[in-house]
Amino acid sequence: MKILVIDDRMEMRKLLAWILPILHHEVITSVDGEEGINVLERDSTIELVLTDLEMPRKSGLEVVRFVKEHWPGKKAILMSGADVKAEAVCFLGADAFLQKPFGVRELQEVLERVSPR
Repeated sequence: MKILVIDDRMEMRKLLAWILPILHHEVITSVDGEEGINVLERDSTIELVLTDLEMPRKSGLEVVRFVKEHWPGKKAILMSGADVKAEAVCFLGADAFLQKPFGVRELQEVLERVSPR
Protein backbone atom coordinates (compact mmCIF):
# COMPACT_ATOMS: atom_id res chain seq x y z
CA MET A 1 0.00 0.00 0.00
CA LYS A 2 1.23 3.49 -0.80
CA ILE A 3 1.18 5.65 2.35
CA LEU A 4 1.66 9.39 2.74
CA VAL A 5 3.18 10.20 6.15
CA ILE A 6 2.65 13.80 7.29
CA ASP A 7 4.46 14.95 10.41
CA ASP A 8 6.31 18.14 11.29
CA ARG A 9 8.87 16.17 13.32
CA MET A 10 11.70 14.92 11.14
CA GLU A 11 12.46 12.05 13.54
CA MET A 12 8.93 10.67 13.16
CA ARG A 13 9.01 10.95 9.37
CA LYS A 14 12.36 9.16 9.24
CA LEU A 15 11.21 6.43 11.63
CA LEU A 16 8.03 5.71 9.68
CA ALA A 17 9.91 5.90 6.36
CA TRP A 18 12.15 3.16 7.75
CA ILE A 19 9.47 0.96 9.39
CA LEU A 20 6.70 1.02 6.78
CA PRO A 21 8.77 -0.51 3.94
CA ILE A 22 9.67 -3.37 6.30
CA LEU A 23 5.91 -3.91 6.61
CA HIS A 24 5.73 -3.97 2.77
CA HIS A 25 4.40 -0.45 2.20
CA GLU A 26 5.63 2.32 -0.07
CA VAL A 27 6.16 5.64 1.72
CA ILE A 28 6.10 9.32 0.80
CA THR A 29 6.66 11.95 3.49
CA SER A 30 5.55 15.56 3.95
CA VAL A 31 6.54 18.12 6.58
CA ASP A 32 3.09 19.62 7.22
CA GLY A 33 -0.56 19.43 6.25
CA GLU A 34 -0.36 22.01 3.49
CA GLU A 35 2.49 20.18 1.74
CA GLY A 36 0.70 16.86 2.32
CA ILE A 37 -2.43 18.11 0.58
CA ASN A 38 -0.30 19.28 -2.36
CA VAL A 39 1.26 15.80 -2.60
CA LEU A 40 -2.19 14.18 -2.49
CA GLU A 41 -3.43 16.39 -5.31
CA ARG A 42 -0.47 15.36 -7.49
CA ASP A 43 -0.36 11.63 -6.68
CA SER A 44 -3.60 9.70 -7.08
CA THR A 45 -1.89 6.39 -6.24
CA ILE A 46 -1.66 7.20 -2.50
CA GLU A 47 -4.04 4.85 -0.70
CA LEU A 48 -3.67 5.95 2.91
CA VAL A 49 -2.68 9.10 4.81
CA LEU A 50 -0.96 8.79 8.19
CA THR A 51 -0.89 12.28 9.67
CA ASP A 52 0.08 13.96 12.90
CA LEU A 53 -2.74 15.90 14.54
CA GLU A 54 -0.94 19.07 15.59
CA MET A 55 1.21 20.74 12.92
CA PRO A 56 1.90 24.23 11.60
CA ARG A 57 0.09 25.58 8.51
CA LYS A 58 -2.61 22.86 8.34
CA SER A 59 -3.50 20.45 11.12
CA GLY A 60 -3.98 16.73 10.69
CA LEU A 61 -7.69 17.21 11.21
CA GLU A 62 -7.78 19.66 8.30
CA VAL A 63 -5.94 17.07 6.19
CA VAL A 64 -8.42 14.33 7.14
CA ARG A 65 -11.38 16.56 6.30
CA PHE A 66 -9.81 17.43 2.92
CA VAL A 67 -9.12 13.77 2.15
CA LYS A 68 -12.66 12.67 3.02
CA GLU A 69 -14.20 15.54 1.06
CA HIS A 70 -12.17 14.91 -2.11
CA TRP A 71 -11.52 11.15 -1.93
CA PRO A 72 -14.11 9.51 0.33
CA GLY A 73 -12.64 6.04 -0.24
CA LYS A 74 -9.11 7.02 0.77
CA LYS A 75 -8.15 6.02 4.32
CA ALA A 76 -6.78 8.47 6.89
CA ILE A 77 -5.18 7.76 10.26
CA LEU A 78 -4.47 10.50 12.78
CA MET A 79 -1.64 10.18 15.30
CA SER A 80 -0.76 12.38 18.25
CA GLY A 81 1.29 12.59 21.40
CA ALA A 82 -1.40 14.81 22.95
CA ASP A 83 -4.07 13.42 25.24
CA VAL A 84 -6.78 12.77 22.66
CA LYS A 85 -9.79 10.46 22.72
CA ALA A 86 -9.61 8.03 19.79
CA GLU A 87 -13.40 7.88 19.52
CA ALA A 88 -13.63 11.66 19.15
CA VAL A 89 -10.98 11.74 16.42
CA CYS A 90 -12.69 8.96 14.49
CA PHE A 91 -16.05 10.72 14.90
CA LEU A 92 -14.44 13.73 13.19
CA GLY A 93 -13.58 11.66 10.12
CA ALA A 94 -10.40 9.68 10.73
CA ASP A 95 -10.51 5.94 10.05
CA ALA A 96 -8.27 5.26 13.05
CA PHE A 97 -6.12 6.92 15.70
CA LEU A 98 -2.61 6.09 16.95
CA GLN A 99 -1.48 7.45 20.30
CA LYS A 100 2.23 8.36 20.26
CA PRO A 101 4.43 6.69 21.18
CA PHE A 102 3.22 3.53 19.48
CA GLY A 103 4.96 0.27 18.64
CA VAL A 104 5.43 -1.50 15.33
CA ARG A 105 2.83 -4.13 16.22
CA GLU A 106 0.22 -1.49 17.03
CA LEU A 107 1.01 0.34 13.78
CA GLN A 108 0.71 -2.87 11.78
CA GLU A 109 -2.61 -3.81 13.42
CA VAL A 110 -4.14 -0.41 12.67
CA LEU A 111 -2.92 -0.50 9.07
CA GLU A 112 -4.39 -3.97 8.59
CA ARG A 113 -7.69 -2.89 10.12
CA VAL A 114 -8.15 0.12 7.81
CA SER A 115 -6.44 -1.30 4.74
CA PRO A 116 -8.44 -0.60 1.58
CA ARG A 117 -7.48 -3.99 0.21
